[in-house]
Amino acid sequence: MYIMKKTILIIIIVFTSCQSRNSSEHTTIFYANLDDCKTQVNIKLSDLIDSCRFIRLETTSESIIDNNINLLYIAKNQILIGDRNGVYKFSGDGKFIKKLINTGRGPNEISGYCLFHYYEAKNLLLIDNRLASKDDILCYDIQSECFLTPIKKCFPVNLSNFIVYEDSLLMGSAELAGYLTQDPDPNPYALFIQNFKGDFIFGIKSTKKLIHGNYNGLYQRMSIHSGDKYVHVKNSHDDTIFNFKNNRISPYLIPLFKNSSDIPKLLPAAGTKHLSWEKYENRVFMIFNLSEFGGWENKNGFARAVYNNNFYFLNKSNGKYAKVKTYTDDLLGKVTDIDASMNRIPGAPNSLPNGKLYVLYFPHELSNSINQISSEFPKKLLSEFSLIKENIIETDNPILLIGVPKTPLLILK
Repeated sequence: MYIMKKTILIIIIVFTSCQSRNSSEHTTIFYANLDDCKTQVNIKLSDLIDSCRFIRLETTSESIIDNNINLLYIAKNQILIGDRNGVYKFSGDGKFIKKLINTGRGPNEISGYCLFHYYEAKNLLLIDNRLASKDDILCYDIQSECFLTPIKKCFPVNLSNFIVYEDSLLMGSAELAGYLTQDPDPNPYALFIQNFKGDFIFGIKSTKKLIHGNYNGLYQRMSIHSGDKYVHVKNSHDDTIFNFKNNRISPYLIPLFKNSSDIPKLLPAAGTKHLSWEKYENRVFMIFNLSEFGGWENKNGFARAVYNNNFYFLNKSNGKYAKVKTYTDDLLGKVTDIDASMNRIPGAPNSLPNGKLYVLYFPHELSNSINQISSEFPKKLLSEFSLIKENIIETDNPILLIGVPKTPLLILK
């Protein structure tokens, strides 16, 4: 089945025109015909990031960070890092301040399996401590370094994701678990909004179905992503990305390609395609992944899912897009040929909702880098890089490269 059928295009046109009549602010809709994309692009780190600097995260006996980082946020005067051992606070220049939260089962400790959202405007870290409670969200004050009164959830669920919405509300979506156990009264919303008191404000009901074995009562949830101007949402197993504004959704990115079935399956069939992109989005470009399920293979006696991944780059200033052929970290002097087995582009910068980009380097990556560093970066940054490389040891904490998206963006100009 082709997504780009006349009837669907008519629905899209009617839907978006209705949205424009209800909003004075024009929004751009991006279309990407991914089945017929012949253009390929070679990307360099220096093409993407500007005004950058290095931050060495201080290494002490109390601040040893492992490789499994599940929280990284760079605020104005501080850096928050979370791994399976806890949450750490560093100053804006990388000096270790304190381990704020430990993992464990004791008072004021969290499990190693949490969802985090940093609310920068109020300097609060919100935590869904999934293994401990379905009833509330923990609220940690970074400034006073203590837990505040938890935020009651309007529904007693494990969240699949959540964010602070419009500075005074929470937007979240529940996991599918209630449906998988055929709960007679499951949470009905693909996403919902509540206040900080736990009162339900608004919800978009789940209408998009999933097939799971012989059980067809599954409904998709929505993934939630902080965009440059809007919150962006997407049904978990569909592919169109939407803007969410004034309790309405309107198309933002519409991928056009052949689909294997009208209703997606929780356990995909060979050929099933799925679109994903990063948690936060910057205002200049987008990198997204089109993943195609290739079947199952036996790996040491265990069945392993095989996916074929293709990455695409979108220049948001003009809507041009292309398949990523290579990615070059021209600080490390490392060229990566993108192949279908990759589930991410190694070394590509990550976006934050405050407009920053960052790349996280572990000591061994710097030690193994070659000396032919690109002259595209400022001489001061190259001098800092050389000094860090000379003095780093294998057991040191990671190093951050922090900057902002480069404008004008010359890729796919």
